[in-house]
Amino acid sequence: MKLIKKSRHHGEIAARTLEHLDQLTAEDLRQLAEFADRRFGSIPQSQFSAEDAVQKALFSILAGTTKAGSGRRPNPEHLQTKSAFLHYVRSAINSVVEGFCRNRELLYKHESIHEAEDSDERQTAIVLTSAPLADADVGMVDLKRELFQRLRGTAPRELLPVIGEWERTFFWASHVPCRRKREYVRQVRALAMLILKKLAEDLRH
Repeated sequence: MKLIKKSRHHGEIAARTLEHLDQLTAEDLRQLAEFADRRFGSIPQSQFSAEDAVQKALFSILAGTTKAGSGRRPNPEHLQTKSAFLHYVRSAINSVVEGFCRNRELLYKHESIHEAEDSDERQTAIVLTSAPLADADVGMVDLKRELFQRLRGTAPRELLPVIGEWERTFFWASHVPCRRKREYVRQVRALAMLILKKLAEDLRH
């Protein structure tokens, strides 16, 4: 009986979480990115992306709605109103930023992936110590597989190399790798956000 109640409770939480994720607007996402940018403070922007921090937070919340996933799972009070849910998302973004800052000492040069072809600026990546846990989680891995399958199915050909590099580094890189035009990265981020919202919608049904 306890197991049934627990499963039913998780199902209700998951359904309400997916509903809130599906209702996020472009303006909500813009404000969340601004929040992430402020939280990164004086860290050089070549070492992070506010939009990527938002996507990592939303991906973790989405993963938490699956039965196998160990992503973030809000409490009922976080789902009472949209304002309460946005506050919860900001707390998830805080966790992403704090993890980034704790692991800056693990910064290393990754020239083969992160050096932009159209710039002399050398890009960098952060290795997150929590990556092995996420990479071993069945729910997270399945959700990642679905995300990148849809990305490759909808993206134009010129974006596929960026998507491929991001897929290989998804659980540990601090941002979408850029070895080509930065505009490609912006397009990949935009596509990924649309797909995350579509995944949330699909999981509701």
